Amino acid sequence: KLPTVATGTVDRSQLTSQLNSMLGSNKIQIPNFSGIPPLPNKINSDSASLAEQDAVIKEIAALKEKRWDVSKAAGNARYKAAEAKQKLPQGDPEIAALERTSVTAQKDLEDLDKKIVELQRKQYTLITGEPYPEPATGQSSSLQA
Repeated sequence: KLPTVATGTVDRSQLTSQLNSMLGSNKIQIPNFSGIPPLPNKINSDSASLAEQDAVIKEIAALKEKRWDVSKAAGNARYKAAEAKQKLPQGDPEIAALERTSVTAQKDLEDLDKKIVELQRKQYTLITGEPYPEPATGQSSSLQA
């Protein structure tokens, strides 16, 4: 008799028992019919590591919220500088001041992005226990610092 396997069935005992009787040897790995994918590599799950992972996740979330505000400020600064170039006479000192503000805001945004990427790499290392893989030469990556 064939085992019953259908959508929505959660009792796989009949299928598992048939596999055990068929394979028999402990050297042959039993297939995973639980529907839960196996965990990749090794996961650092000691309490200190989990606490550190939670702290990194919270810090990344906070920095992403801050990034939104800094991004809006940088966009507004660029807009005001462009508007000043069009409306004010050439050589007006206010144009130079607005351009400096725009450049400073953009630099703050880039620094914040670098810090977020650094924390994401740390998060990867904490979860997998391995260093973040560097891209091959000649390839560009959005996470390159």
